[in-house]
Amino acid sequence: MGIREEVMCELLENADEKYGKFNRKLIPGSEGIIGVRMPVIRRIVRNVSGGDWREYLEGRDVYFEEVMIRGLVICLAPEDAEERMRLAEGFIPRIDNWAVCDAFCSAFKPTDRDRRMIWDSVLAHHDDGTEFGMRYAAVMMKSHFLDDGSIDAVLRMLSSVRHQGYYLKMGVAWALAECYVKYPERTDPILRGGALETDVLRMTIGKITDSYRVDAKAKEDLRLLRSSLRSP
Repeated sequence: MGIREEVMCELLENADEKYGKFNRKLIPGSEGIIGVRMPVIRRIVRNVSGGDWREYLEGRDVYFEEVMIRGLVICLAPEDAEERMRLAEGFIPRIDNWAVCDAFCSAFKPTDRDRRMIWDSVLAHHDDGTEFGMRYAAVMMKSHFLDDGSIDAVLRMLSSVRHQGYYLKMGVAWALAECYVKYPERTDPILRGGALETDVLRMTIGKITDSYRVDAKAKEDLRLLRSSLRSP
């Protein structure tokens, strides 16, 4: 039995129909969902990454869980930085839902040497015209580039996003909210400067005001800003 068959057997053995039904509602647009919980998927990823992961990546994905495993194996398998990014670039067009996108981005553990290549990838995708390619860029910025040297470029790119995709807008709002938490003085002028689409600004303020890391006075000021916005 090859590694792809072993993985599929383990997925089917751990299928939870109730969880699968829940996920199918939570993750619209994804491939068929078996219904396997993330701790099991992570265990499978560890086993594949420690074995013949190249053979696994040569196979064809049918189910949501297989796509998730592919993305996480790319992040965690013991390849060099150049090969990891080559595999990542091949994977990004396969992303068709927020769950795979966000898990893939957060699983990256870039070294200083990797960051330049990842930043180049962010630059390539932040305006590539696809909902999830652009969400990938936004979530990668949120996950790995909220630092003193990158924050101004991150804010410029996030504020320039224009796309009708709901999940992209939510990703941009999430990233901007994290920018506000870490760099409120730099982010607040972006929120008030008129560059953001109204719905993205509303989403961003909603996420900020839900955060326990933002003080009450700042939340109240942002609620006033939100109440002043015209309905789209």
